[in-house]
Amino acid sequence: MKLDSKSHRTLLSAVFAVLALVVLPAAAAATYQEISAPNSDQTWAVGINNLGQVVGYYEIPNTNIIEGFLLSGGVYTSIIFNGEPNTFATAINDSGLIAGFVQTQDIGTPYFGFTYQNGFKSMIKFPTAKSTQAFGINNAGQVVGTYVDLKNVSHGFLFSAGTYKSIDIANAKSTIAAGINKAGDISGTYVDQSSQEHGFLLHKNGTLTVINYHGATNGTVVGGINDHDQLAGYFTPPTIDQSMGFEYNAGTFTTILYPTAVSTQPFGINNSQLVVGAWVTQQGNTEGFMETP
Repeated sequence: MKLDSKSHRTLLSAVFAVLALVVLPAAAAATYQEISAPNSDQTWAVGINNLGQVVGYYEIPNTNIIEGFLLSGGVYTSIIFNGEPNTFATAINDSGLIAGFVQTQDIGTPYFGFTYQNGFKSMIKFPTAKSTQAFGINNAGQVVGTYVDLKNVSHGFLFSAGTYKSIDIANAKSTIAAGINKAGDISGTYVDQSSQEHGFLLHKNGTLTVINYHGATNGTVVGGINDHDQLAGYFTPPTIDQSMGFEYNAGTFTTILYPTAVSTQPFGINNSQLVVGAWVTQQGNTEGFMETP
């Protein structure tokens, strides 16, 4: 995943609630649809709204250049921010407002975030940050993501009504905010002092739930969130170096495994529990997918 998944002062005294978690097998009725942008080497499907519109990014063959895309009604539309060669679309709300980030040629500011809709663009750059990446957006237009400060420490952030706020999980080395829903609940991943990844669900009232897939000794990564506080994410089992996906719902995990995939990484989820992400083929190529429960 090209979202810098290893990417901290605003939180109120958060209440840690590490739940007794239940793991269920993949739902037998689930169906999978491949998402592959035309004329691409590889495709990542990253965000989905409640209308079923999907955003993500793809690699142009023989170039190492990334372009964002919107998939709506079966039609792919490229997203390129101000002509920048590497544009990553990561989330879309129900109004069609897209969030993402650009990889620049500027060593001093390698990434900046953006919102985009119908050709209208707005840049998102956390004040004093060296780098900013936007990953999630809700229907109120609130944006979450991660930024790197002048000491090269990664923090989560919330951008709301023109104001930026840092998001830092207590005692974490780094924090990434990946999704936000209509209630203002935020999902994401943090890295502890032992360099272990943990997912989290941070409620607007400051209550924090740490998400650890049972038996995932190599870490748990949480991406998007829907309005029911259902999460999409992935983990790496202790015996293999390949990712397996999951949907998290009130303490219960349901596994997500794309058929024939070497690796499955879910990134986004909508209110109908449609999940999008990326899977790796036996030949080592990456393609997007949508799972329908």
